[in-house]
Amino acid sequence: MHALIYLSKVSKPLDKDDVIEIATKAAIKNKQIEVTGFLSSRKSLFVQYLEGESDTVMDLLKSIKEDPRHDFLHVIHLKNQPNRHFANWSMRLITNADESRILPDDNLISVIQDIASSDYEPTIVDAQIYTIINRISRILYLPKYTR
Repeated sequence: MHALIYLSKVSKPLDKDDVIEIATKAAIKNKQIEVTGFLSSRKSLFVQYLEGESDTVMDLLKSIKEDPRHDFLHVIHLKNQPNRHFANWSMRLITNADESRILPDDNLISVIQDIASSDYEPTIVDAQIYTIINRISRILYLPKYTR
């Protein structure tokens, strides 16, 4: 199992419907190729986490990089993992509606930017990213509290 996470910046403004369309198409394609993960959009930034068979994930990354709607800033390849973190999500879109539940998502952007601009030991990088990924997966699986 291979996992990676990337940070990209939109090259032209995208509205909510554009982002939903991107996530919907990704979910359909990813289900067919057995890739799971999530996509988060924050202002002009995208964070996407992908997990699956190595060749499949790398081919998908290549096609994503060719998408003119965004420019890649950072890609972090994570060590092989024994299990999927998001086995039930072919592509979960984390929206602003989830924002109150997903404070770690903003931390993830900061960590990726910090790691990319520094020379960290790969095991430390994996530990930092997976700590946040685990927190995101646990929070998103929790039922929403309503009064």
